[in-house]
Amino acid sequence: KLNKKKFACSPGFALIASHSFTTLPNGNLRPRTKRRLTRTTLAQTSVGRSNCSEYFPIFIIILWVSGLFFSQGLSALCGLLYLYGRYEYFRGYAKSAHGRLAPLYFSAKVLWVLIGFSSLGILGSMCRFYLDLDLKHLASSVLDLTEEEGGEL
Repeated sequence: KLNKKKFACSPGFALIASHSFTTLPNGNLRPRTKRRLTRTTLAQTSVGRSNCSEYFPIFIIILWVSGLFFSQGLSALCGLLYLYGRYEYFRGYAKSAHGRLAPLYFSAKVLWVLIGFSSLGILGSMCRFYLDLDLKHLASSVLDLTEEEGGEL
């Protein structure tokens, strides 16, 4: 006859139960789901993480310069788009190496837009400081974007 109380408290039972079941917050046990992590999945996740972290300092500097010299709103929007593209890149890279290409190209395009905004902002600041030429005012007057004086809305 098997003594159930002695078997339930044995170290072997605890080891088997801890690997086969997980405890829910209410104290009940449920069977663990089996996930297969292969070496390629782990390697792809690791490479995707390192690729994302390599470009992050460049992104932060360009985002900061673009927000400081060009437009905070447009820079913030491009920053969110870049982060979303990098998130999708990481998810795609974790699934398969070919799933990373579209988000990679998208985030690269957003990064180039931020570089363009930064360049325009720095050029405008330098023209305003050294040449006494306000490019924003000049562009708005050429494109007729200014309000006429004395006009009512």
